[in-house]
Amino acid sequence: MKQVYFLSDAHLGADSKLTSRQRELKLVRFLRAIKDQLSPTETGIVLLGDIFDFWYEWKYSVPNGFIRLLGTLAEMTDSGFNIFFLPGNHDQWTFGYLSMEVGIKVVPDPWTPEINSKKFFISHGHKVPPLSISERFTNALFESSIARRLFKLIHPDLGIWIAKKWSHTSRQNHPPSPPPKAIKKYENFVMQMENTNHYDFYIFAHLHYPIIKQIGKSTYVNTGDWLTHFTFAIFDGNTIKLQKWED
Repeated sequence: MKQVYFLSDAHLGADSKLTSRQRELKLVRFLRAIKDQLSPTETGIVLLGDIFDFWYEWKYSVPNGFIRLLGTLAEMTDSGFNIFFLPGNHDQWTFGYLSMEVGIKVVPDPWTPEINSKKFFISHGHKVPPLSISERFTNALFESSIARRLFKLIHPDLGIWIAKKWSHTSRQNHPPSPPPKAIKKYENFVMQMENTNHYDFYIFAHLHYPIIKQIGKSTYVNTGDWLTHFTFAIFDGNTIKLQKWED
């Protein structure tokens, strides 16, 4: 891949300043611009999680909606685009539907690929230490195989209602812009990582705030969100930059 796009935190299914449908259509226009203008064999897209405000795959059901986005992604993978999905804390319960039906490659968090001879450390960011007691508990709960199996027993209508209530509470506790302490946490993590293993680029999400900063010999990027900022990072094979989608 000669060119890779990174984006995150659309939280489709939740309304913001723009409705979920408006943001979905905006995201679809962005993806179709890539599809229409760029070569599929030379272009990759990395979705860094929380694309959906809630996602769970029952045996015969997935959350309704998002058909325009999923259809566009399927068209792109059918055309040869490499699209990677790194689950976030809102949409980590994926069990094969996105890969089998949409053609997306689901990758682990963190993901450390080498792209055009450059080393990447890619993570949604909700596991970056230090974590509060509530963050550690929530992460452990959502990653628990027992919790996942138990949730599968709940009827989808009830399960999605419960999840939307939790997501709404989670967003209410999310400040409009992250406090300096939260921003510094990611920078400190990069510096600590560089003491043991060098990566050319660190790509995170989760903060809902676009950041690009040089830290030593590495570049740290936070992709922002598609709730209010509509930002993405683009790697041209050598360097990386942040841009805002205007349409």
